[in-house]
Amino acid sequence: MKLIKFIKAFPKAIKAAFVLREVLELQVAGKQKEALTLLDKHKEFFEGRLYRYHLFRGRILFVTYDDCKNAIKEFSQGIHLIKSRKFLKPNTREYLLTWTKDMISRCNLELGKNDEADHWQKECQKHHFDIDKIPKKIKSLYPMG
Repeated sequence: MKLIKFIKAFPKAIKAAFVLREVLELQVAGKQKEALTLLDKHKEFFEGRLYRYHLFRGRILFVTYDDCKNAIKEFSQGIHLIKSRKFLKPNTREYLLTWTKDMISRCNLELGKNDEADHWQKECQKHHFDIDKIPKKIKSLYPMG
């Protein structure tokens, strides 16, 4: 049952990752108000999801230790699901696999598991995609409108 739920939620998890990226970019640029507005606008992606945000004195704190562990588990299941989906176009499958492996790597970095993070980065490189360009490809598959 949990796997079926995850299949349905996978595009939502990808959208959440994009929102996360944009929110952090706004924060780094010092646009705190815009970051909070964007987060509020897309909060349905985060309710009971892999990513939980905690608003504390106007700051967005990144995922907790447990969130990272759960995210790794769910993204790992996601890899098996993506590989088993016959209806996905080969390129789409590759984009999703690379993106998922990159997310696992980032979660491992958050946990301080640098060796694991390096392992997953090497897995990403096997797909021969520029990770920075993948979000645009996936964004076109799953528009956030």
